[in-house]
Amino acid sequence: MVASVNSQITNMKNATSQAEAAEKAKNGVKNDMTDKNMFLKLMLKQMEYQDPTEPTSNEQWLSQMAQYSSLESAQNTQTAIEKLSSLVRDLSDAYSTSAGITQTLNLLGKEVTIIDPEDKTGETKITGKVDEASFEKGVGAVTVNGKAYPIAYITSVKN
Repeated sequence: MVASVNSQITNMKNATSQAEAAEKAKNGVKNDMTDKNMFLKLMLKQMEYQDPTEPTSNEQWLSQMAQYSSLESAQNTQTAIEKLSSLVRDLSDAYSTSAGITQTLNLLGKEVTIIDPEDKTGETKITGKVDEASFEKGVGAVTVNGKAYPIAYITSVKN
């Protein structure tokens, strides 16, 4: 009888391995639903092939159900953390953009000194009052003496 149970367990392991391999080949990547389904299938197979003279105790089934609940809870927590992380990242990007716009707009009417971007030596400075401020594609720019310059070239600001 022990040999029969051992062979059934071996058959279950082989069937599970084959099912997992088929699922991986089909989907390319194992996902959370696959893990949950495999756990339940394995548990049902275990119930189906248990030795009727020595059935699995209620405590063992409860333990396995607790493991399943724990697995599901951990996967749900992981999904929630990933969503929260994405939301925080989006919020941070929006805040950075907003701060850049505010910083650019605050330069209106102020006197600035700018390194001339056309001068390769970086020694030519342009000084003047900011007449216009703009913000495109994540980059702030100011117009001084009728010409637009990225705010990255500003070296000083005066009221």
